[in-house]
Amino acid sequence: MASSKPPQNTLVFENLPSKANLNLWLMGIDTQFFNINNIFRGIKLIPPGIHLFHYSIPPGDESPQSNGIPSEAISSSSRFGIWLDCKDNDVLILRWDDESERLNIVDPNKDEEQLNYSKCLSSIGDIYPFMVSYPENSLKWFNFLINYIDFEVIQEFVPCDNDMYSGDITSMMPSKEENMVLLDALQKVNPGALSSLEDQTDKELKYTIIQFKISKENTESVKEVTENYLDKSWYLNQLYGNDIELMLGELQLSFINFVILGNFCSGLQWLNIIRLILMSRKFIKSSQKVALDFLTVFQHHLEQLPKEYLIDDLALNNLLDLQKYILVLENFARDIFPKDTWDLNGCCGKMKLSGFIKEKWQRILNINKSKFNIDFEKLGQRNIDENEIEVYDLNDYDENDEDAPAIVS
Repeated sequence: MASSKPPQNTLVFENLPSKANLNLWLMGIDTQFFNINNIFRGIKLIPPGIHLFHYSIPPGDESPQSNGIPSEAISSSSRFGIWLDCKDNDVLILRWDDESERLNIVDPNKDEEQLNYSKCLSSIGDIYPFMVSYPENSLKWFNFLINYIDFEVIQEFVPCDNDMYSGDITSMMPSKEENMVLLDALQKVNPGALSSLEDQTDKELKYTIIQFKISKENTESVKEVTENYLDKSWYLNQLYGNDIELMLGELQLSFINFVILGNFCSGLQWLNIIRLILMSRKFIKSSQKVALDFLTVFQHHLEQLPKEYLIDDLALNNLLDLQKYILVLENFARDIFPKDTWDLNGCCGKMKLSGFIKEKWQRILNINKSKFNIDFEKLGQRNIDENEIEVYDLNDYDENDEDAPAIVS
C-alpha cells in the first residue's frame, strides 16, 4: 500500500499497553463489540458516515504506570466512546496515553505529529492484516438507529471542538442540567468555593433541559392552565420550534449513549424526551408524518433495548424507572391512541398513512408485551368530560400518578 491511504476509513491503534490483559478489553464500533489481543492494530473498511467507537477496560487491569494499583478510571470499568464523522479514506490514529489511561485521537495537523502520521501511513500496509474489518451486518441496524443524527446534532449535544470527531464520552459523564443542580446546591452551602472549580462545559452532555412542571406564560383561566399542564405541545414547540429532526436526533443520540456506553443521564434524557412527546397530544396529532417518524424511532429503540434495562425499580441494578415508563405509555395509550383515534377519513394518502401509524403502534404494544411483559391493551379508558378534561375517581386515587390532581385537606 506504500503511503497511499487504504480503502474506506481506518482506525489505527498505537502504544497499547503491552503488560495489560488486552484479551479482557472490550472494544466496539456502532452496535458491535469484540475482544482484542496483543497483535490487534486497528479497525478497517469502515463505511463513510456517522459511527461510534467505544471501549472499556476490565476492573483491576494494570496499565504500565499503575504499579499494580488500579487507577480510578480502570477500576470503575467505565466505558468510553468517541463519535466519528467518517468521510472516505480517513485514517485516524488512536494512541494510548498512560497518564490519562485512555485512547486519544492524534491530531495530524499539529507540527509535532505530522512526521509520526506520515510514518504511520507509510507502514500501514504492514499492520493492515492485523486489523479487524468493520462488521457489515452492523451497518443496516445502526443506520436505523442514527438516521436523524448528523455531526451537527453531535456538536449540539456532545463536547466537541472539531468537525471530525467528538470528545470523550464516558459512562459517568453528567449532563449540563446535573452540573447546574450541583453548582446551585454548592452555591447555597459554600458560595466562595465556586471560583476554584474547574470549568466543566467540555466534560458534560449538553442535552435539552426539560422541565415538566413549567407553566406557560400569559395563561389566565384555570381551564387553560389545566389544558397546558396536561398537553405539553406548547412546551415542545418552545424547546424545539419547527426543528423536529433535531428533537429526534437528540432522542437517538441519548438512546445510543445510554445503551452502548451505559451513560445514566442519557437514559433519563431518552425517557424524558419520550415523555414530552407522549404528553403533547396536539403536536403528535397535528402531523401524521411526524407521528409515524417518532413511532418508527421508538419501535427501533424498544427492539434494541436490552430486556434487563427495563426492570422493576426496586432492583439494585435497574437502569430505567419502570414505573415512570409505564405511566408515560399508559397516558399515550389512553389519550392519543384509543382504537378510533387514527380512523381518519379523507384522501387515500392520509388513510394509508393512518394505517401505517396504527400498525407501528400495534408493534410497539406487542414488543412491550412479549419482551418486557407489559400489556398496555388491558388498560381501561379514562373518564373524560365534554371539555376533554379527565375526571378522576377519588375512591380509586393513586398517589403515585404524577398527572393526578393534588388532594388538599
